[in-house]
Amino acid sequence: MSRPLVTSIVFVLFCTLSLSAQTTTPQERLDPTEDDIMETDPLWGGPNVIDVFPMGPGQLPSIVQAEEYVPDRNELVNDEPTDSTGPMAGSNYIRMYICSTPSSSGSNADYIYMDFGPNDNLRLWGYSGTSFPVGYTLTWDLNQSGVKEWLEDDVSQEAWDYITLRTVSSDGIKISRLIIVHSSQEVLDWSYNGWLDSPNDSHLGLAAKDLERKMEYYPDCAQAAVNFGLRELGKTNGYKYGSGSLWCSEFASWCLRRDGWGTPTGSIGTDDMRSFFSARGRLYTQNQILNGTYTPFEGDYLSLWNGGHSAIFVEWIDDPNYMSTSTRFRTVEGNCGNAVRRATRSVSDIDHVGKSR
Repeated sequence: MSRPLVTSIVFVLFCTLSLSAQTTTPQERLDPTEDDIMETDPLWGGPNVIDVFPMGPGQLPSIVQAEEYVPDRNELVNDEPTDSTGPMAGSNYIRMYICSTPSSSGSNADYIYMDFGPNDNLRLWGYSGTSFPVGYTLTWDLNQSGVKEWLEDDVSQEAWDYITLRTVSSDGIKISRLIIVHSSQEVLDWSYNGWLDSPNDSHLGLAAKDLERKMEYYPDCAQAAVNFGLRELGKTNGYKYGSGSLWCSEFASWCLRRDGWGTPTGSIGTDDMRSFFSARGRLYTQNQILNGTYTPFEGDYLSLWNGGHSAIFVEWIDDPNYMSTSTRFRTVEGNCGNAVRRATRSVSDIDHVGKSR
């Protein structure tokens, strides 16, 4: 075989292998790591930049739902995300309160950036697209046309945990408070009272305060299943937890596995979870809760509405010593309005409980 022919064959094989290595399925894109999302370069600013203009004074985001809004059994949506991104569900916005003192708290900067890692950036424009006036409150609705679609198609759900605000202007903004709502779940509420100012304070990382806010919802809960569930608030990527299809049970099982339980994986439902706990003598029915045989505890698995939905029990709202079908409790749930959300339910909703203590 001649040398040119050998060289050609090697080159073709190399190109074929390279193209093959670049092909990924949605499942392979499932969980980007922190290194995928974060970048050490302090001057990052990727090519994927979308403009967002603030709402006028007194205006509200296009979808406004109370913080405790939870779809009931007739409203639950079962859309199936296709990869590591995910659909936008409910309210999504960022709100900035600018300090009223000193008078220099405002800024004539045209915009700041909201970074979802190094390559995906929202450009948050100031009031009337020109400034951040002292004492003003600015709200950027992330459900507005063009922005919503970009967040759904381009931004990993994991990147919501690593948001950074960034400015390239030396005319700084003194920020009093920041709020971020994702899928109608308030994932950040930080009384900052500090500067966003280039070059010394040009990056304001929100990851730690995001996690702190989520843990504040149930600060006394020590169960891993609950804590890991809370970390996922607002997420809409069902593939992270299993098959991505009707993923409420897959989310509950994912949480329990982080608490040391070998609960089922893959495409599962409430019947699979029922079989798991029944086989271990850890299954209790609604009647057994009402007659005092068992009282649900934080981190327990719940099957609701005759097996139509799954949840993780968090805490009692009403006194369980006076148990009735109307006794209320709190949960964390996947695929609840197509997102991970906190919810309030009652004993009448319970089909069975899987004891996790």
